[in-house]
Order: sequence, then structure tokens, then C-alpha cells
Amino acid sequence: MSFSEIPPPIEIEPGQDEPKILNRPPGPSSRSWLVRHAHRAAPMGPKPAHEPGDLRAPPAGIVYASAKGSNVIDVDSNRYVDFAAGFGAMLLGHSHPSVLRMLDFQSHRLLMALGDVFPADAKIALLERLAALHPDPHARVILAQSGADAVTAALKSALLFTGKPGVVAFGGAYHGLSHAPLAACGLRESYRAPFAEQLNPHVQFADYPAQAADLDRVLSQVRAALAIGAVGAILVEPILGRGGVVVPPPEFLPELGKLAREFGALCIADEIWTGLGRSGKMLYSLSAEFTPDLLCLGKGLGGGLPISAVVGRGEVLEAWRREAEVVHTSTFAGNALACGTALATLDVISREHLPERATSLGQQLLTTLTTRLARFSKATVRGSGFMIAIDLGDRAGRATRLAARLLERGYITSTGGGRREILVLTPPLTLAQPLLGGFVSALELSLGTLDACLATRARTASIEPYETSRPVTGVAHLAIWRWKSPNSSGHFRPASPGCAKGGAGPAKAWTTSRVCLATPFAWPGSRSIPRTKISCVSTPAARPAAHAACMPCAWSRPTTSLRSNLVARHCSLRRDRAVSWRSLQCSTSRLRRHSVR
Repeated sequence: MSFSEIPPPIEIEPGQDEPKILNRPPGPSSRSWLVRHAHRAAPMGPKPAHEPGDLRAPPAGIVYASAKGSNVIDVDSNRYVDFAAGFGAMLLGHSHPSVLRMLDFQSHRLLMALGDVFPADAKIALLERLAALHPDPHARVILAQSGADAVTAALKSALLFTGKPGVVAFGGAYHGLSHAPLAACGLRESYRAPFAEQLNPHVQFADYPAQAADLDRVLSQVRAALAIGAVGAILVEPILGRGGVVVPPPEFLPELGKLAREFGALCIADEIWTGLGRSGKMLYSLSAEFTPDLLCLGKGLGGGLPISAVVGRGEVLEAWRREAEVVHTSTFAGNALACGTALATLDVISREHLPERATSLGQQLLTTLTTRLARFSKATVRGSGFMIAIDLGDRAGRATRLAARLLERGYITSTGGGRREILVLTPPLTLAQPLLGGFVSALELSLGTLDACLATRARTASIEPYETSRPVTGVAHLAIWRWKSPNSSGHFRPASPGCAKGGAGPAKAWTTSRVCLATPFAWPGSRSIPRTKISCVSTPAARPAAHAACMPCAWSRPTTSLRSNLVARHCSLRRDRAVSWRSLQCSTSRLRRHSVR
């Protein structure tokens, strides 16, 4: 039972069930929790058009209540299939039995030791397991608490070993937002700009090669930066993660290694996202031609608990041994509980051959998506393992809108790219194969609906917003319509909630509710009454099945009553009014003024 106290849906295949949406997300409970969150969490990002709780701008998203395997349950008792997996961190899925057993076991033994002064046995065991991942037989490890913390430790190590403060990073890369990795963040300039005076001024950026044709130009940029002589580290993601899951040419990393050795710099491979099987390999950067000096691991390492690590050549990490004490540590770094779950996670990855499974199923998903999405000219698919991107072109925010439509169908995804134009798929490595088919179908339908909506908006961009007799600053009023026959006086009285009847013509109209207006559009199939896109509310009755794929707004699923459906969307039901049919007659170029009688 969650804090919301709403029982979850019945399980059929625990942790691997198909989606089940009982309340169109975000449901009433999610909206309530999100308003509370907005009032207390420090605001991040652009200022919203309306304050939290404003009825004109109900919150978006959902609130998690529980999760198991590949399924997430929100506070409205909706069940989703998780294709985001905590930004790729839940490698084994949610609440994996091996991780839970280790949590129970270790929590009864020891929660926390005394760092490096008196370490826990679980910490020492993890150090040995991680060191074995690096080809150097003398490899050493630094444990940290987050991916950004691990990158910070790696950059410090490079400076101690080389004595050079400079760093070469890449455009589109994301290494975390604490001060050291923030200076090397190429994803968005806005992340760095406010703190520029506090950041390392010796960071230089090169482009990230998306194809073989880019390789020579990028390597020339790196060589030029190294030639200055102040660069001690090349920080690189083996596959660009948040930047859009860009898989570089296979020669890229080996050539970087050669340049680093030539100019006396270290190669730091940020495997926080790609590592531990996510990309289809245990460590994507390791090959016969290239071995990074330092590896950064995180995200999925702890099985859901925060822990990260730097694994590197023993010679490099020996640079921390100095007469004047120099350390990189924190109170909870390498705590016994997280070390225990990390050991359990590594055991499952090895025992169940999850990197190989990610390669097999990931290639299957990649091939299917490429085939099924071929009819969408601007959509391209790429990736490796269970790290896949769907690039939707240069339209900013398009992936965000697509993710919202997928959420309504019961699939959780994330976005990437500097303009959020890329849909990113990072499901658990344990995702059941039958769930892939349902997702591909939902994605195809959602993308088709999104394209239809964009086309409809483009065709109706010239229609002027209608006027209202009761204007509100920045907002117009509109009625939601449900079929109802006119009375003898020619007016249309609201009726009790019920199912909509099909058809269109002068003998029928819709019952009304006061809502907020967005962009006008012509209702498909209507010859006389242009309708209008609704931005914050809809009703089951106002959704004829024949028009489901054409509507440029997200329509509600049926609930117990029309009134409860409207209240859930922060609108006031007006059932005591009538609308004159004559007042609704419109020209094809614009909507006439109408008044609620």
C-alpha cells in the first residue's frame, strides 16, 4: 500500500504486465500530489505561465506509488510499463528479488561503517569486484555517491597524475551538474552560464562524431586542443547519452587513446549510463584497441541505491598518495548497504547474462522500430543494446509531446537532445520480450496522432480565436459539447451525463461546461461548426470514435461521471445553462461571438 492508499491493479505476470490505465494521467491524485510538490520543491527550469494550483494550468506528469520489475503504479492506481527505468539506472528493474534479499540481509547486519578508517566487509568485497572489471591487474577503485561525484574524482585523479588542469570534453555530453563535471557539460549552455565564474576555465569542447564522415574533423579539433599542452584529461561518453544516444564510429575511441598517449593526457570513459550491460556490453569502451585510463560507473550499479565508482589503472590512482594528505571522500561514500546491493546487482548481471540479452532484444527492438516507423519521414532510430533513441527531427520539444501521449497509453519514456527532440528508451535489462510489441504499436499510434495534430494545426493556423462575452485576461472561454436535442424554443438544455450519440447536423448540439480555450481548429467532418482545441479539459462524450486519431488534444478516458471527470481537471461544470443553436452558427473563417444564456 502506498501513501495514496489506493490499491494497485491485479497482477497477472508480476512485474511484467501490460499497461492498465484506470484514470487518464495525470489522474486526480497525481494532480493533487504534484501541486503539493510544486509548492515545496525548489523550482527548477523556466517559470511556468501559471502558479501551482492555478486551474488554468493543471500539473502534468504522474506520481509514483510503487513499482516491480518493469511495471510502475502511480497514485491513481494506473499501471505503466517503464521504458525509462530511472533514467537508465534500474538495470534489473524495480525491486528485484536479489536486491531486496541483500537489502534485508545487510540492513540486519550493518548499515554504515567508518569510511576508509574502519571499512565494512561489503565495501572491500565490492572494491575487489570492480577492480576486476579493468584490464590492469593492479587496478584500484574510488567509491562515490553519484555519477557526478565519480566524474569529479576522475578529473581530480587526472590532475594529480598529469599536473595539467585542462580538459577536452564534447558537445552534447552530460556528466552531471556538480561543479567539476558541470564545466565539461556540453548538453546545454544554460546549465553552465550562471556558474561560469566558478567553473574550470581550462575546458575545451570538440564536436561529437555521429558518423564516420565527422571523424577526421573531430579528431583535428581534439588534436588542436591537446597541442596547447595544458590538457590532462579527455572526458568522453562511449555513447552520447542524454545528448541523444549517438553511437560514434568504431574508430573514435581508439584514435582518442592514441592522441591522449601522444600528448601525455589521460582518457576518462564516462560509462555511468552505458556500463554494466546497458549498451549491450559490460563496458562499452573496453576493446582490444582501446583501454581507458579511468572508468566512471554509476546509475545502475547500486540496484536502485546511490553509489558510483572510479575504476582505473593502479599507476594513475597511486597519485593520491602524498605526504600532505589529499583525499576524495564523503560520509556515506561506500556505505555498507549500497555496497551490498551493488554486489547483488553485479551477481545478477553476470548470472543472467544481461549484456547479451540487451544486445539480442535491443537489436530486435531497433529493427522493428526502424521498419514500423519508416513511414514517418522525420523519425530516425539508432542505439545500442537497451539504449535506443528515436530522433524526431529539429522541432524543439516534440519528444516531450510524444512522451506525454505514450504516458496516456501506459508507457513511461524520457527525452534527450539539447532541444528535447529525441525520445530515449532505456528499459530494464530484464524487460519481458512480449512487452516490446505493445510498446511499438503504442509508439506508432502516438506518433501518427502527433503528426496528424501538427498537420491540423498548420492548416488552421489562420483561424482567429473567437471572442467571448465574458473575457478573462489571456484566456477565452469555450463550451464542451455533448449531443442533446433542442427544446421547443430552439435552445439546448444540458442533460444528465451519458454516452455521446454519433452524427452531426442542425438537429443536435452538445451540453456545455466552462473550460479554457487554446487554438481553434475545424472539427473533422463538420461542415457548419468549427470546433476548438481544448487545452485543459475534455469529456468522454466529446470524443466520437471516428475522430479519435484526428483530434489535436488529449481526450479523457471514461470515468464514473461527467462531473467527476471535469472536477478532476479543475473545471466547473455548468449544467444549468442553455446555449442557443443560432448563436453557434459560424462562418468558415472565424468563430462568432456567442454567449451563455
